[in-house]
Amino acid sequence: MRAKIEERHLIEATSRFWEQMLAMKVEPEPIKQKFCVGHQHLLGSIHLKGAWRGRVEIRIADNLARVATAAMMMQPIETVAEADMMDAISEVANMIAGVIKSSLPQPCEMGLP
Repeated sequence: MRAKIEERHLIEATSRFWEQMLAMKVEPEPIKQKFCVGHQHLLGSIHLKGAWRGRVEIRIADNLARVATAAMMMQPIETVAEADMMDAISEVANMIAGVIKSSLPQPCEMGLP
């Protein structure tokens, strides 16, 4: 079965996390032809499988990852370690994938971050 995920679902899932969990406003940007993750970016991903198969990826610039991690852990930004940022970005991917999963046909299972 092919399920179409509309762009608005992705924007809604992402916005909900950033606004509700971190009190940060998301401004959607046009999709670029080529996605890249440089050395200044972190990547978190979650695989979904079942009636629909795919992967949710979260790519975040290092400075935003540090700010988001500090907010999630409720600690000063200067105390955030890289391992903390990786854990936090994996959790961001997990939360956003959970929202997206709810709009997919069932059965649908999420992998581990």
